[in-house]
Amino acid sequence: IKRVRVIQANASYDSVQVFQTILEALPDPVFVKDQQHRWIYVNQAFCTLLGRRAQDLIGRSDFDTSPEAEARVFWAKDAEVFETGVPNVNLERHTDGFGNGRIIETKKSLANIQGRVYLVGVIRDLTVLSEIQGELARSNQELERRVQEQTAELTRSNAQLQNLAFFDALTGLPNRRLLISSLERRLQEGTVAVFYLDLDHFKRANDSYGHPFGDAMLSALAERLRALPHFSFVARVGGDEFIALTRENLALDRVNLAQICRSMAEQLSKSFLVEGIDTSTSLSIGVAIAPQDGDKVIELLQNADSAMYSAKERGRNQYAFYSPDMNLKARENVEIERGLRRAIRAGDIQVYFQPIVNAKTGKVMGVEALARWNDAELGEVSPTRFVPIAESSGLIHELSHLVLRRALSLAKAHLPLNQRLCVNLSALQLDRMTLVEDVRRALSESDFPAARLELEITESIAANRGERLEHVLNALRDLGISLALDDFGTGYSALAQVQKLPIDRVKIDRSFITDIHTKPKSKLLVEAMIRMAHVLELQVLAEGVENIAQLRTLRELGCDEVQGYLLGKPRDLEEL
Repeated sequence: IKRVRVIQANASYDSVQVFQTILEALPDPVFVKDQQHRWIYVNQAFCTLLGRRAQDLIGRSDFDTSPEAEARVFWAKDAEVFETGVPNVNLERHTDGFGNGRIIETKKSLANIQGRVYLVGVIRDLTVLSEIQGELARSNQELERRVQEQTAELTRSNAQLQNLAFFDALTGLPNRRLLISSLERRLQEGTVAVFYLDLDHFKRANDSYGHPFGDAMLSALAERLRALPHFSFVARVGGDEFIALTRENLALDRVNLAQICRSMAEQLSKSFLVEGIDTSTSLSIGVAIAPQDGDKVIELLQNADSAMYSAKERGRNQYAFYSPDMNLKARENVEIERGLRRAIRAGDIQVYFQPIVNAKTGKVMGVEALARWNDAELGEVSPTRFVPIAESSGLIHELSHLVLRRALSLAKAHLPLNQRLCVNLSALQLDRMTLVEDVRRALSESDFPAARLELEITESIAANRGERLEHVLNALRDLGISLALDDFGTGYSALAQVQKLPIDRVKIDRSFITDIHTKPKSKLLVEAMIRMAHVLELQVLAEGVENIAQLRTLRELGCDEVQGYLLGKPRDLEEL
């Protein structure tokens, strides 16, 4: 019996050792408390958590090792298990033996050992997991914030793209795309009038003062267009082109629309400040009315465009209503432009010359070079037709350069040494930065003396160019070239402007010469022009002399030189 008891005791002892070894090896803290809430067993992991030795913990309670607030929570949870016998799991804050805050999960349950009840607790340290979860939560919050920011940015970008797709970036007005959709809707609803607006001479202002000035001018004009009461929709469809649609229920009879055109031209022509410069402009306006002038969007816009070009051909600052014959003229213009481009490339432009004669002696003083074009398909095309088309299409630079080089070459071969060669300059040529260099090179290539070349500009150009024109003309004068002011009396230039320009001669326009011998007022007007020019020490040439009476009157008034059909029609220089 004793031997059996010894074996049993040894077996019991061995089991305790095994269980203790297992508990010591566990990574999770384990403790056992008696009913007085004192520890009777702690494993090594628990000692590590509290930063104390086992012998310092056995027989003590949480109030001996933890802050009072934490100890009260532990005590209350232990008491709940003792009283109910029901295990619980608690998430608690715990201050370890080093003063660091930890997040722990404690599972507590009761155990009956040899008739006595004990509380067994198993702890899991969730601090790292909690930190990871916190970091994850913060990351999620940051991600959500970034997503919200990106969503807001995407919304803004979409709005900007939408704006760019349908609105003009400079003026904020609707663009052509939005115009087309709006006009389609209006055509479905009923009648509407389309006003096609184009600024007159905008390129001159843009080139003279720079693109920022031009942009500011367009923006200011857009504001005025928005304020016009007759239109429900205004769009910018090109550089200086705008389209306006009349309001619904507006009377579309031509009398009313003509009044709107006049009112609009008056409002938009009023001066306004642009970058500190007092500026004014004018418009050419074309009007097409639906459905009689077209019931399709493209057709209606094209017809309004044709009407606008018709207004420009009338002298600009005009308005015109569409008529079917405008399309025929538009097609003719396209054919002329195509043929002119072909003729310039092939060198088929001829240069004729008209003599310039001393009014008193009859001596030939020089010749004026004039472009002539006889096309195989179109026949003889007047300069009054092809020169404006050359200017509007940009062909004027090639055309003018061709005429200058050919005139210099012919003059070098056939013009007497005591006569000068006169060549016209286009307004667009004066805006070209390379003009002076182009003229210098042409003189060099032809070996024609610069002193015998005279370049002509119109008075209307002189009235609108200012300091920039003066600079260009001075640069041409530095080459040794003389300069003449053509169409004198038609450009409304002030004497102060004429006096500033480095010109040598004025050419009185033919419109003043026609009635000089029959109407006293015409004679007095020409006499005043001649005297004014002589006071400014300028030579005077009268154009369009067609009969002896006109010539005698001009001699009587002291005109220096004359030119016209009476003295010789334009023809080949060698024949002349």
